[in-house]
Formats: sequence, structure tokens, C-alpha cells
Amino acid sequence: MEQMRWADRGQLLQPVPAGAEGRVQAMGVSRMGAVQPLPGLFTFWVQLRGSSWIEAREGRFRLRAGEWIAFERDSRPQLQADRRGVCVGLALGPSVLAQLARAGGPQLYAGQGTIAHGDRRTLVRLWRRVSAPGATVDPAALRPLVTHIAGLQDAFAEHLPRCPGRSRGRKQQVFGRLQRARMYLEGNRDRVVRIAELAELTAFSSWYFSKTFHQAIKDKFLA
Repeated sequence: MEQMRWADRGQLLQPVPAGAEGRVQAMGVSRMGAVQPLPGLFTFWVQLRGSSWIEAREGRFRLRAGEWIAFERDSRPQLQADRRGVCVGLALGPSVLAQLARAGGPQLYAGQGTIAHGDRRTLVRLWRRVSAPGATVDPAALRPLVTHIAGLQDAFAEHLPRCPGRSRGRKQQVFGRLQRARMYLEGNRDRVVRIAELAELTAFSSWYFSKTFHQAIKDKFLA
């Protein structure tokens, strides 16, 4: 476990040039602080107070108090809190995610949503536990926090049966790609997004993406 990193009062935390495979990084930003995690990490953020702006591969997002957002490993989000903002995050490397999966841990996806006050307090408590000095990347230590994060994504479960694929693993893979496209639409609300852009982002053909997105997500963006 890498020591927790915090950016406060305009401080900028730059990524450390090192491998990200086994990284577990707890992060926090407050009062105009800014941070960019290492490349290759799945990241999850919760806004506790104020708001933050996030620039990522998928576009630009504003995170308000009581909201959460998660990004894929190639998104490389850069987050800056406003003058009152306090935001905490967790970054997980691919080998850590694989460890969790082998231990029966839940699947995590890119996406965004809201978090109730009680859930927020529980999440912060679990986040502090894994960010404490001497914490390890053992799946048993991480699993309560990851399970809590996955619980915030319960609404995604209704889409999985509508995704193509014979196995649950394949359906999860397809849904993960569709979520990437959905995030891209959210992050580019100020312009018209072409189907070809979304197809390229998901590595699907334009025809297959359009058909699958409508079938699985039934999202208002492409209605």
C-alpha cells in the first residue's frame, strides 16, 4: 500500500513515474488542491463537501457534494477541488483488481451517481482504514471498501442481462465498454458526439455499438 497522498490549499500532486500494476493509492484533495493519479489505475472519487472539476479522457465533469464518480484505467483523470471542496479517492492497479476478482470480489465499472449521507460516512471510515500507515494490498483488507463501492453501483445490475454474451463475464465486459461510452457522452454534453467516436472508444463497429447500446443501456442520449 502506498502512503496516502493529499493536496491542499492549491497544492498540486504530480504522478510518480513508476509501475502501476500493484498500486493501491488513497488520495484526497481540498481547498483548490489538485491531483492526477498514476496512469493505468482504476479510480473512484467521492465528493464530501463543495465541488470539484475533473478533466479526463472522457471529457469534463463537475462533482458535487454527495456524488461519486469512477474512471477506467486509461482515463487519467485530473481533479481539482474548489475553495470549499473536499474529495477523497482510491486508485487500484490491474494486478490488485485481479487479486480481488480471484478472491471473489465484485466487479467495478466506470460511472457516476449519488451517495447517501450514511453510506458516505461508512465509505470514509473504510477509506481511512486502507489509507492508514502500514496498510497492505491484501484482498481481505481491501474487500470491505471495494464491496461498499460496488454497492453504490447496484443500479448497473439491471443492464447486465440485456448485454450480449453467453457468460456473465462476457456480459460484464460488454457493459464495461458501454459504460465508457456513456461517460464520454456525459463528459461532452456541450457538443454533438458521433456514433463513430463511441464505437471507436468501445472497439465495436458503429452498427454493433448502436444496437448494443440501445438494447442494454436504453439511455436518453441516443433516444
